Amino acid sequence: MNLSSDSPGVNQSERIRLLALIGCSAIWRALDARQGIFPLVLLLSSAPTFADIAGKVLAVEDGDTVQIVDADSVVYTVQLRCVDAPELGQEAGSASAGYLARLIAEKTVAVTSDAVGENAQVTGTIMLRGADINFRMIRAGHAWHDPKQRCGPAWDTAQRRAQESGRGLWSQPAPVPPWDYREL
Repeated sequence: MNLSSDSPGVNQSERIRLLALIGCSAIWRALDARQGIFPLVLLLSSAPTFADIAGKVLAVEDGDTVQIVDADSVVYTVQLRCVDAPELGQEAGSASAGYLARLIAEKTVAVTSDAVGENAQVTGTIMLRGADINFRMIRAGHAWHDPKQRCGPAWDTAQRRAQESGRGLWSQPAPVPPWDYREL
């Protein structure tokens, strides 16, 4: 079976599911035949769902939200995982959105996410030619590391370094975090 991206009649989500099923055959072989299919069903039912999307960036809504269209013309709204950027009405909001647009506008990107929600809403990581765009937003000082999400110590370090060197929003004397701004 040819599962390449140019296979007619097989869209990206079908390819991902098929590749996952092929990978499961190795698990099946590893299971003791005396245990039957139940352990495999249990294993697969507890596995997290995921979504990988490749598409062109249609619009940058703000510093942490973009719209992407895939090859099947599905438009996804992607919220950058681990990132909380200033709102557009906030000081540094336009600069944050502008930086993100310069990085990815009209480019083909990959998005990795745990799942696609209703109305094609996705919280995910955007990759462009191997670069983690979400992380670049933090490192460049154009967003905060979202304190509600655990993304590892590198994210805290990147934010601290951006702050110490006065990059992006950290050039302001007292930047207001977007979660505080939204409560005003």
